[in-house]
Amino acid sequence: MSIKRSNFNGLNYVNMLMDVIYEDVTDIYEAMMDEDFESMNNTIDSLISLLKETKDIHQDETDRL
Repeated sequence: MSIKRSNFNGLNYVNMLMDVIYEDVTDIYEAMMDEDFESMNNTIDSLISLLKETKDIHQDETDRL
């Protein structure tokens, strides 16, 4: 799940982001327990993408200040 820039409004944004991160980490853990490495790798890629998007959003916000 991608979090859109328009949702960038403080506490709600942080809560949504943490929910998505928690879901991804839980999926990674479950995939490891099930030895479903393809699913685990896909979820890790998704999490990395989300973190990169988040970094870009915060960089854009910092640059505007």
